[in-house]
Amino acid sequence: MKVYTNAPRLKRYQRIATITLFGGMAVLALSIILSFRPQYVNIAWILAFVGLGIATIGSYYVNRWLRRPMPDEVLAQVLKRLDKRHVLYNYFEPVRHLLLTPKGLVVLHARRYEGKAECVDGQWRGKRGIWRIYTRGLTAENLGNPTAEAQQAVETVRAWLRQHMPDIADEVDVGAVVVFVNSNDVELHMSGECGDVPVVFPKQLRSTLNKHILPKMRTLNGHTYQALKETLDNTFDVQALQDLGEQNT
Repeated sequence: MKVYTNAPRLKRYQRIATITLFGGMAVLALSIILSFRPQYVNIAWILAFVGLGIATIGSYYVNRWLRRPMPDEVLAQVLKRLDKRHVLYNYFEPVRHLLLTPKGLVVLHARRYEGKAECVDGQWRGKRGIWRIYTRGLTAENLGNPTAEAQQAVETVRAWLRQHMPDIADEVDVGAVVVFVNSNDVELHMSGECGDVPVVFPKQLRSTLNKHILPKMRTLNGHTYQALKETLDNTFDVQALQDLGEQNT
């Protein structure tokens, strides 16, 4: 399998995470220093709120863009045995993780949620323990509705295909899988009808693709597959990534 990761975009967000986190901490430190001077107490309070807000944003970005293992690393590891006809594109538009296969495209909707995640008849509910709330607070990723988000991502990819490849867009099937990349931190329960999108942990991803996703998709003819791959490569400018030293696996 080949893997292309949008390193410039990833590094940009990582840089934002670092700057906002340490910038917010610096503002907080300044507020503490000023609080010892009575004439600056009001300014110190303002800086404390501002610094806390900036640091919280920074922590959120750190959790999403710097915390290891990153979703792209997890996905690449569990799918590495797929043959060279499979290509994983990370952190491009229109979705963060898109897998090209001989049968079309698969959205890999990666989520990092900590706590209990329950889906009952399509309704998702999440619950984080006191310790996780204390340690992560507002910076933790919310549960949301992963299956609905994945379905929306599928429609986004289909719209992208109609825009960039109108002649063959209808020939390309698009599937989706929700992947909770931190399997040790989430307690997942599903019952009833939770939609058509499978929800898995990383170790289940490859078998789910082979048994439940790809069999439902039409095999692309050689011309369509090659045209799709070339359009993806050219749109995402993967050659530039290779020139920057991005590795293929």
